[in-house]
Amino acid sequence: MKKTQETSFETATTSAPDLLIPQTFRRFRPEWLGFPHPQKRSDIRDAIVNITGFIPFGFCLFLYLRVSGEFSQTGALWCAVLIGGLTSLAIELSQVFLPTRDSSALDLINNIIATLAGSMLGRVLTAHTSAVESAVAVHQHESFLESSRTLIEHRHSASTIEMVPEYSKETEKTFIDGASAS
Repeated sequence: MKKTQETSFETATTSAPDLLIPQTFRRFRPEWLGFPHPQKRSDIRDAIVNITGFIPFGFCLFLYLRVSGEFSQTGALWCAVLIGGLTSLAIELSQVFLPTRDSSALDLINNIIATLAGSMLGRVLTAHTSAVESAVAVHQHESFLESSRTLIEHRHSASTIEMVPEYSKETEKTFIDGASAS
């Protein structure tokens, strides 16, 4: 009985073809920016991940461009969208060479839309913040002017008293001697 078990095991292992493992793995036909068809549940999850990842990217990029002072609000918005789109394109094109990843035009579109949404959020918040900061700055400026006027008036009244020395013969003599020396 033991003999038949060993024979059946030997036959099972020897009858299988040899497994060849290649040195490098390549996709048979890499797809460049393809649309997923038919859509799967994982495509929806990927879209949510891409959108939630690129909204902060667009927001921070917009703020950076705006703070740098090189761009107006509109210029910073469109420049952020362009940089976000190019970044996403680079990511999607690099995924062609990764065996476990897929290059998807849907991801590219979602990332561009998310960058636009983040940039617009940044634009709305900075416009609101700028209005509040302007109002505060005007109030601070008015307070500064009022305190400056008070300080100047106080110093002016104090310096006028100090600037008029008592008249004496000695002061007159010093003045005349100084004028004749020059």
